[in-house]
Amino acid sequence: MKVIIGGKNNIAIGVAKHIKENLPDVELVAVFNRNDDGVDGHQLSFKKYCLENDLRSVSLDEAYVEKGDVFLSLEFDRIIKPSKFKHEKVFNIHFSKLPQYKGMYTSALPILNNESESAVTFHYIDDGIDTGDIIYQKVFSIDLNETAKSLYSKYINYGTQLVIENIESILYGQCSGKKQSAVDSSYYSSSSINYRCLEIDLNKTAIEVKKQIDAFTFRDYQLVELFSTKVLGAEILDEVSGLKPGSVISENEQFILLSTVDYNLKVYKDCLDSLLEASSCNNLTEVKSLINPFNINEKNEKGWSPIIVAAYHGSLDVIAYLVENGADINDINNNGTSVFMYAKNFALKSFNREYLEKLIDLGADVNLKDFHGLDVFDYVAMNKQQEQIEFMEKFR
Repeated sequence: MKVIIGGKNNIAIGVAKHIKENLPDVELVAVFNRNDDGVDGHQLSFKKYCLENDLRSVSLDEAYVEKGDVFLSLEFDRIIKPSKFKHEKVFNIHFSKLPQYKGMYTSALPILNNESESAVTFHYIDDGIDTGDIIYQKVFSIDLNETAKSLYSKYINYGTQLVIENIESILYGQCSGKKQSAVDSSYYSSSSINYRCLEIDLNKTAIEVKKQIDAFTFRDYQLVELFSTKVLGAEILDEVSGLKPGSVISENEQFILLSTVDYNLKVYKDCLDSLLEASSCNNLTEVKSLINPFNINEKNEKGWSPIIVAAYHGSLDVIAYLVENGADINDINNNGTSVFMYAKNFALKSFNREYLEKLIDLGADVNLKDFHGLDVFDYVAMNKQQEQIEFMEKFR
């Protein structure tokens, strides 16, 4: 059997990796997105993965005439013409609760419209835009403080999971699709949001202003600016607004207090760089002054969060405080490197057993593997330092 995957990012890699490791009779062929330059970013490069694993690649035109059995579109960047294939197993994963939110910007629009849930949908590709019959769908909740980036992460995780859970039926079975309802259907084109000129309409209710900020928060691409200041997250207060909507009630280094149509809104300024610096030097006082519900698990372009930085530098007081306030002790960077993996670097400088034991007490998982399938013990073994290997073996 031959399966052609057109797509990008962790979802294309996750599905390809699962097939490669579990279905040896399947030949994998890749079609890359036009903007995949083979370099890992906040998501891993599918092109890089394929080159490293000797997976053959073709163009889309070549894929049409390739003698294949299944085509999987996993965040593919071009419109597929199913009639050009020599088979009918032409599928797509769409990041929305179809028939709602066909088209673009599904990480922003459900937040902007204050939806309580979204979904990942596996469907047949037909001649329309995300209009094919629905085969599988996984619905999940949208949190109050969901951002475009955190919603996108959910799409990737749930989407990968949905395809892998059903992969044998997809490849070997006869998928049964259900026609999409016309009643609940909606579509958004590329002109729905102008990302070149994002402006927050402050003449709105508190929840409407907050949702605008959250919907456009995706650090790898942009953060919202208010009054020439980058912001990250907003908290609705119980105080009824008494000033004109959009008026600044007060401001300090941490936040801007705004009046809206109904309730006052505390909009937090982006201070991630300062927070990471404070975390690196175990400056608990500074961390406490900077931390808020929106930046505690926030990551920079390298995927470093406050707890990852604190772990690498041995800032135990900060780590304990962050965990107590909601930080993920098993957080990972863009490559899947975990908090405990970072912590081992500091511990090995002085063979500090107590430091690692305290992280384990806080819930650190020593057996996590990164996106290359390596755990902390594999990394230590690579250094070929027997003393370090023996030190770490005691934590298995």
